[in-house]
Amino acid sequence: SGEQLSAQYLVAAVGQLHKPSVPQFAGAESFAGASFHSARWDHSVDLAGKSVAVIGNAASAVQFVPQIADRVGQLTIYQRSANWLAPKRDKPFTQRQKALMRRFPLIKDLSRLKTYLRNELLVYPTMKGNRLTSWLLRSGCLAYLNGTIEDAALRQKLLPDYPIGAKRILTANGYYEALTRDNVELVTEPVERFDAGGITTSDGQRRAADVVIYATGFVTNPFLDGIHISGRRQKPLHEHWAGGAHAYLGIATHGFPNLFFLYGPNTNLGHNSILLMVEAQVGHVLRAMQLAARLDAEAVEVREDVEASYDTAIQRRLANMTWSRIEASWYKVGERVTNNWPGSVGEYRRLLRAFRAEHWQAGGT
Repeated sequence: SGEQLSAQYLVAAVGQLHKPSVPQFAGAESFAGASFHSARWDHSVDLAGKSVAVIGNAASAVQFVPQIADRVGQLTIYQRSANWLAPKRDKPFTQRQKALMRRFPLIKDLSRLKTYLRNELLVYPTMKGNRLTSWLLRSGCLAYLNGTIEDAALRQKLLPDYPIGAKRILTANGYYEALTRDNVELVTEPVERFDAGGITTSDGQRRAADVVIYATGFVTNPFLDGIHISGRRQKPLHEHWAGGAHAYLGIATHGFPNLFFLYGPNTNLGHNSILLMVEAQVGHVLRAMQLAARLDAEAVEVREDVEASYDTAIQRRLANMTWSRIEASWYKVGERVTNNWPGSVGEYRRLLRAFRAEHWQAGGT
């Protein structure tokens, strides 16, 4: 709108998974039907009885496909690669259970603790390549796949060709079940081109479509894409991060005083709740601001040598994580893992609980 705001500090808390990513397909502009990204759902489009094409089959698709499969006439899902999928451990709480939790809050706390510990003690070691936990998770995912999909050819299409944990492990109920419906087809041949009324794949087969829904994820690199931030000497942040985003503790980068990130570089998780990370970040950011206030300084920023040393140590650890065992994913820029934290949630929270004033420099802007 052109409005200008002035503040001493800027906290970028815009998240990572919010800007839709839509691949460029030949002829897509000629498609005559409705098309939209799943994160920008067009509720004016009636899917009842329509031939619907879903491009993508990861975290977005596994959520909405079960909700529309019984309403559409034909549902065609175009899969680029298979995903490890586990059943979601969700079930409604009964009124009695809710009443007990209100009366005895410790019950709720213990329930949450069980979820936290399962992720920390079972899923996180898998990201480190632990053979036992990897086998346990893989066995659980395979049991769900084999127990739901009877068709051997379809099972083979849904079997990932990479180590479990190297990409996001999906949890959902109903996706595999939806694929067994007579009006649902899974296509693994790459999309070659669109035309006014359908999609042709690399094997030359054309399938008609009235509606196209892109379940193609989000722009995660570069970080803060579309937001233009300048630091000292007006250096743009995207130039500073040209080789891949980096930040001390994921919350600050040298040369950009008074700028902080929540859910910044190398703080994403493949195993637990990001809220636990963000809570720790908020506390640390506040302590950095308090340091500037105590020193009566206009600005505070992380020291360059401290950030460089931290980044080197983090990347060394990431090289041994399962995410580095595949060529490409949204976790990476080239060979550099920019998104994920290599430790446990407990380790990160302990690290941020200890604010080290000597890692920061305060002064003027």
